[in-house]
Amino acid sequence: MPAVNDDGVETKPDPCHIHVSFASPPVEVDYQDERDVAARFAAAIARTGAVVTIDGDLGGDLPLLPCRRLWL
Repeated sequence: MPAVNDDGVETKPDPCHIHVSFASPPVEVDYQDERDVAARFAAAIARTGAVVTIDGDLGGDLPLLPCRRLWL
């Protein structure tokens, strides 16, 4: 099923790299997903103090963001 925006218009996939840094304990993880999913995830996780960086560096075989349905 194609992705659609809030106006019901079909959108093209826009994959991105998601880098998440937790300070305590110090953990860094990398994922990939659609940019809109990444933005919603980043807004939610920022409340925990984690730092999220979203960019286009999709090098390697990055796993999809876990529990991505929460951010659709």
